[in-house]
This record gives sequence, C-alpha cells and structure tokens, in this order.
Amino acid sequence: MSACTDVLSCCGDDHVVIDYDRLFVSGCLRDEAWIFSEDEADRTLSLALGEAQAMGLEVDPDRSLHRYSGGERALLACLLVMAAAEVNRIRGLRLLLRNVVESLSAERRERLTRALDRRPELETFIFRNGRAERFCGGSVRP
Repeated sequence: MSACTDVLSCCGDDHVVIDYDRLFVSGCLRDEAWIFSEDEADRTLSLALGEAQAMGLEVDPDRSLHRYSGGERALLACLLVMAAAEVNRIRGLRLLLRNVVESLSAERRERLTRALDRRPELETFIFRNGRAERFCGGSVRP
C-alpha cells in the first residue's frame, strides 16, 4: 500500500490532507487559489501572499510552482489552505500534514507553527506511524 493510500484510508474522510509528495494540482498559486475558492480567489491569494511575505518568502502568484523549493511549496500549500478557510469562514477544519513539517527549515517550521496557533478554528494533525497525531506548538502530543 502506498503512503498516499495509507493516509487517505486512515484520515481522508474527515481531514484536509496536505501531502508533501502531492502538494498542488495546477501550475501556479493563482490557479490553486481559484480552485480553493473560485468566488473569493483574489482575497484568498492576497491573504496567503501576505502571510508568506511576513514569513520572508517572496512569492509571485503566476510563477510555476515547480520553481519553488520543496519546503517553500509545502509552506505555500499550508498558507493557501489557511487563507481559504478564513475567507470561506470554515470552522472545525481538520488539517492533516504528511511530511510537510519535516520538509521545513527550523525557522520556517516555527513560523508555520505560530501561524497555525493563531487559527483556533483549525485543528492541525501530522501523519505519523500510520495515524493522525495532533500537532500543537511544534510538537506532537499523543
């Protein structure tokens, strides 16, 4: 069974999964924002770009996503989901990160953790040892 199948069979029914190996389905961030929230794509993109800039990441919404490093893509995927949840007023979203946190530098991991901590409407988990474990403040609690 592939890692993707493991994640989806375990958690795919009730989590939004951000899988490091399959982060995006389109070519650029602008298109991804449209997929997440067609009617509010500009607002979603603006929020994600603002958060990325605050984290020291220079982003061009029309740049090919493959031109970013793996860690940058992982961070952008998280920021885009957080922005879409905010714009669409989604509460109780269960976000599952697979190999995302591990792909980030210590500094970016800390910044992502702080950004997630500022969003109590999101429940964040990481996929470890075949199951979802709550991700809190940069550490895992059983």
